[in-house]
Amino acid sequence: MFHSGLEVNVNERWFRLASKPDTLLVVDGERIQRWTNDYWISALHRVAAVKQWRYSALFCSGPDVNSMIETLPCEKCMEKPSRYPPITVDEHFQNRQA
Repeated sequence: MFHSGLEVNVNERWFRLASKPDTLLVVDGERIQRWTNDYWISALHRVAAVKQWRYSALFCSGPDVNSMIETLPCEKCMEKPSRYPPITVDEHFQNRQA
């Protein structure tokens, strides 16, 4: 197993993730958590030092700042009342910076 150095926090404990060769790990943020009404959660993560070569790239992309973030109309997302009111991407960024 190849250790990428990526670690996630679950219940106040850090776990190192092992990746398979020729795979791509994608870590998304809070928009996914809001869109899925907490069905998928945003993982607290970090990258630890490893003694192996690795290639790591940061790529930030997202919807237009005027796009709405609201619960997706999927079965799993709608099993319980939405925990988040609709909000624009810009409002979400402003709230995170406050």
